[in-house]
Amino acid sequence: MNVLIDINHPAHVHYFRNLYNRLEREGNKVIVVSRNKEIEQELLLQYKIPFISRGKGAFSVLGKIFYHIYAVFVLLKIMRKHKIDKVISFMHPYGAQAAWLLRKESIIFSDTEHANLHHKLTIPFATEVHTPKCFERDLGSKHFRFNSFMEMSYLHPNYFEPESSVLDHLSLKDGKPLTIIRFVSWQAVHDIGQAGITKEEKIKLVKKISEVSNVFVSSEGELPDEIKRYELNIDKTKMHSLLHYANLFIGESATMASESALLGTPALYVSNLKCGTLNLLDNKYGIVFNFDENSRSLDDATKKAISILSEEKTRYRAIRHNILNENIDTSEYIYNQI
Repeated sequence: MNVLIDINHPAHVHYFRNLYNRLEREGNKVIVVSRNKEIEQELLLQYKIPFISRGKGAFSVLGKIFYHIYAVFVLLKIMRKHKIDKVISFMHPYGAQAAWLLRKESIIFSDTEHANLHHKLTIPFATEVHTPKCFERDLGSKHFRFNSFMEMSYLHPNYFEPESSVLDHLSLKDGKPLTIIRFVSWQAVHDIGQAGITKEEKIKLVKKISEVSNVFVSSEGELPDEIKRYELNIDKTKMHSLLHYANLFIGESATMASESALLGTPALYVSNLKCGTLNLLDNKYGIVFNFDENSRSLDDATKKAISILSEEKTRYRAIRHNILNENIDTSEYIYNQI
């Protein structure tokens, strides 16, 4: 079987890297095509996964339209050359549309309810669409649900073992807990209209949490000078180990909030955009806490963070154990669909 995996975001590397390794071991031909927008290609190199680049994309509306046409054309060319049978991707239109034009199968995954434009441009062309059971939209007759989370495709114990050596590269103050803070750029199509936490609020949040915790900040954009000294600089493939050992995650990234929770680390998700995955981890499991990005909500989030940092982490480790018992290995599920 000849399979093409289309990568559009760093998280997609993680979603499909175990699938890639398994298909390769079994003698299938697997072609990985990757956008070069953030750190997707850096991750692929670190995981020793060969790939074909299809460029960086664009930020303007007109640029996105032209890139869309270009990306579909590139995928068509690659699919013909390698005689691709099936296309696998997260909810982006390029692979689904290219597969539809060549009358090939496309199996699409998603957990992002607010990606409205991606839904409209992808679902009509896709063969199947798969989401976690907690996904809060009905995507029609092609929609199938599985009892787990996308992050379980790489954080399930079948694949993930934390590396304590990640802590050796950090300057940690003895006796203080560890907090990871994440700010995003809000440049994705499904983020249009979102501004995120303001510069002033970022500075206030980091400085307040740093009074009671070791703080490291991961940011897609340039950090303000006032908090630049907190910037995290580690091997990107070690981030999940760091989240595992952290006492708390705070951030605008839904993916990293989910990852933290599935690793047994409580997460404060600060955004006006909500999703089924984080709602379930909040309402059922109590390991994610959702906050809006306005000043009053951020003040509440800061108070909650300080409260969590004063607790032992044992309770959250027990919650992780329950999550693992109640949800399946997502990579195994993806493999079975293919």
